[in-house]
Amino acid sequence: MIPRLFDGAKTGIERTGNGYGFFSTCSQCSVTEERNGEYFLEMTLSINDNLAKKVVPNMWILAKANNEDPAQFFEIYNVERNNNILTVKANHIKYLYYQNGFGNKNEEDLKKGYIYGNTTLCGTPSEIMDRIISEYLFFVPPFKFSSDIKSSNSINLQNFFSDNLGNFMSNTDGGMLDIFDGEYHYNNFNIELLKARGNTTNQFIRYGYNLGDFSQSISNCDCYTHVVAFAEVKKMKISSNVVCEDNPIEIHGFPVQCVDSYNCFEKIKFIDSNEFIKNYWDSSKFKYAEATIGPQGENYETLVDYLTQAAENYVDLNKHNKLATVNFDITNEQELQSMQKLKLCDKVKVVFGDGTFVESQITEVTYNSLTEKYNKMHVGERTISLADFILKKRR
Repeated sequence: MIPRLFDGAKTGIERTGNGYGFFSTCSQCSVTEERNGEYFLEMTLSINDNLAKKVVPNMWILAKANNEDPAQFFEIYNVERNNNILTVKANHIKYLYYQNGFGNKNEEDLKKGYIYGNTTLCGTPSEIMDRIISEYLFFVPPFKFSSDIKSSNSINLQNFFSDNLGNFMSNTDGGMLDIFDGEYHYNNFNIELLKARGNTTNQFIRYGYNLGDFSQSISNCDCYTHVVAFAEVKKMKISSNVVCEDNPIEIHGFPVQCVDSYNCFEKIKFIDSNEFIKNYWDSSKFKYAEATIGPQGENYETLVDYLTQAAENYVDLNKHNKLATVNFDITNEQELQSMQKLKLCDKVKVVFGDGTFVESQITEVTYNSLTEKYNKMHVGERTISLADFILKKRR
């Protein structure tokens, strides 16, 4: 697809069609998106392009960004000239949503110096965002937010007043991702927070064997020798005395070894198994379980047994993941050809030389808008950066 230029100040139907038209000399146009992170476009064209004089900051470019969504809008934020070539950089319009700000919309309350009132919102992501848009943002953005996450939770907005919406939506402590987890999917003016954006695929990648041009790293930071499961008990009895009713305590099972052999130093991974326990123990009884501490405590021993079973299940399900985590870029054309139908956040299997494998995820993609093919895929963890959201804030 040949990119097109639009006036970002126009609205509605004026953003349809071809805008100012197609770029006549565009020689390169790529779009990079990270999982829950940056989303930007880079393009080069001649200064003699029929649209060159209109290529200035705040104008919009419409370009194909991946193999699943329609063409996306990107707002130009930087234009550089080097001899007869223009290099254009643009951010996805999600940043226009993220640069909105929290504040007290009630002018009378603001004049009186009132505190913002109840800043703790409860509900699903959609319910919380509906409240935020209607009550806590200075301006109502022309974006639609939705989520398939139906679980409810609470979020305290106190730390986000006088801040941008982007920091709240990001993985800041107490923000939307921190509370609900999930993966964002941006489709122009539609923003979705999904339980899982990608799919589990049968794509196998032979680590260090058939990748061709790639960079890689392998780490033992997440390796461990034993797993211990824990759960919270909010009410207990020791003999006839009720204890910890107001101060919940955590009970754990026995350590479960997850490697065949290791050196003399154990490394334990603790896993939260409250949800696992609830499947075996009526939630109302579990939440306020009357467990007797002691060698003959039936409820206590049952809970310990269940937690030990939870650890064993975890080891069985993650027996390959204990080996290592992987991070590498795939740029080899032949390897990428077999992955063109995949997309950001899809899960793939990385096979090691001994035949074991680890399931990993596509966490960054670079898409060639002109050829409509991926130029690069990154497999492995990507850590979200607040710079992604602060960029617009400081422009």
